[in-house]
Amino acid sequence: MLSGLKQRLLAPDLLAQFAEEYRKAFNDAAVGACQDRQKAERSLKKAESRIANILTAIEDGMYTASMKDKMSEL
Repeated sequence: MLSGLKQRLLAPDLLAQFAEEYRKAFNDAAVGACQDRQKAERSLKKAESRIANILTAIEDGMYTASMKDKMSEL
């Protein structure tokens, strides 16, 4: 029984099909990870820019309580 199952699972056409499906799934996962990283990098740049703007305002003497609240949100 196991021998027959092994022979069927190791058939060249099934192995080729498995390899192709695995390659597709791997590539899809890689694309998704790349998109997630790009989204995270955009969010980080936006937060860094907002922090820089708040620091500039503080340096220019415009520090307020609402700015303190905003800074803690970032």
